[in-house]
Amino acid sequence: MELFLNEWSALPLSDENTLPESLNFFGFWELLTLLKGKGVKKIYVPRDIRQRFLSYCLHSDNGDLQMLCYSFKSLLGDWTEGSAYAMQTADHPSLYSVFAGMSWSKDQPLVSLCLSANDSGDAVKGNIFRPAENGTWILYKQHQSVGNLYKDNLSAFQPFWEAYEFRECRQKNPEVEPVWNLEKTGNIMNSYGFPLATLSPGELMPLLEKAGTAIAECNGWVYDERVTKKNNSSRKHRVIFKSGHFKRKNSYLSIDFEHPDGRFELLDKYGCHLGERFFRDGSNTGAEISSSHNIEV
Repeated sequence: MELFLNEWSALPLSDENTLPESLNFFGFWELLTLLKGKGVKKIYVPRDIRQRFLSYCLHSDNGDLQMLCYSFKSLLGDWTEGSAYAMQTADHPSLYSVFAGMSWSKDQPLVSLCLSANDSGDAVKGNIFRPAENGTWILYKQHQSVGNLYKDNLSAFQPFWEAYEFRECRQKNPEVEPVWNLEKTGNIMNSYGFPLATLSPGELMPLLEKAGTAIAECNGWVYDERVTKKNNSSRKHRVIFKSGHFKRKNSYLSIDFEHPDGRFELLDKYGCHLGERFFRDGSNTGAEISSSHNIEV
């Protein structure tokens, strides 16, 4: 994922008379750390802003600031291409931000330096312009908004993160590839120490539920509370997920609580058993298809 800087939030750095010491650089590096964890590979920044920002951090007397800069400066890139759109706000009518225009066209949020309280908001509002043949900008759409990311509001963009994380999932058939995110799945299984062969049934079940839930969710399955409640009884414990992020959204996955190597039961839209699948890669375990595993939907 590649995002663009909120150019209005960087205006203090474009003023040669601004004292960098008065700006909160640590807050922005902390934001970059969080964004990297979300899968952001690059944040494009105007070249002069990038140079001034990095120069101050690298030549600072603060060792922690220098270390953050060395660790994350590769995330900050120069955008050298043009843009089909630009955005203008009422507060800064002389600045036509191509970064905001790019973000608007891609339906992505901007990343705010958040150097002042004015940069803290979930959205930037303004008008969208298109380039004219004479090199000026002409009005295209009024009263538009672009998301504005900063350190304290990442949770407000949860639908955006989910849409990005599961973009690959939307192309897959849940009954063919129920487990496709093999890297995250492997990390989860390693963290729980699979296989769990040495545990008693009382110890095994809660760990299978936690690990199975984490694996199902990272592969685009969504916990279905209604169907889970409908199929739970004193004789049978069920935790059931629906294929919410897949191309087909009406398949089901149920955690198997009997095998220490980690398995799911895969079911179709009618709740009919399709077979048993390994946690690790979704492959068929070879177990028989049985109506005893069917669920009510």
